[in-house]
Amino acid sequence: MRKLVFGIGTNNAEYNVEGCLYYRKWYNMLRRCYRTPQHPAYIGVTVCKEWHRFNNFKTWMKDKEWEGLELDKDLRVVGNKVYSPETCMFVPSELNNLLARLGTNNYEQRPSGNWAVHTSIKNKKVGLGTYKTEAEAMEVVKLHRVERLKSFQPEYPTQPHIDMM
Repeated sequence: MRKLVFGIGTNNAEYNVEGCLYYRKWYNMLRRCYRTPQHPAYIGVTVCKEWHRFNNFKTWMKDKEWEGLELDKDLRVVGNKVYSPETCMFVPSELNNLLARLGTNNYEQRPSGNWAVHTSIKNKKVGLGTYKTEAEAMEVVKLHRVERLKSFQPEYPTQPHIDMM
């Protein structure tokens, strides 16, 4: 009997998976969902039963453009909590990081009462201006995110169309 990976996954490969990039993606997906202690962002996130078996995940992944990309479960289904063939796709790291921050505020109120808006581009904080009201700041954040998401479409035409509006 094989030892379960994170208490749920079965490595059913008929070869040594050391150095296998398919296995590494599968293992990291399981780690995000089932390790202890769990990262707060992954509480309640699961992997579909089909993908509990490594070879099923590998078969799905082989048909995808995945090299240099990250596995994402949130773009196709907003608020999704299940990694599955129907909900997952591979995306660039910058897009995945942007998606992870969609629910966070990128603005703050200054002592003057104005609202400063900022973003992060390639791990660098970039200012987007100062606005009189929180509503204006929120709109700038929303529009900036939409434009950033749209900017990925020409580079990754095989991925689904990104439409945030």
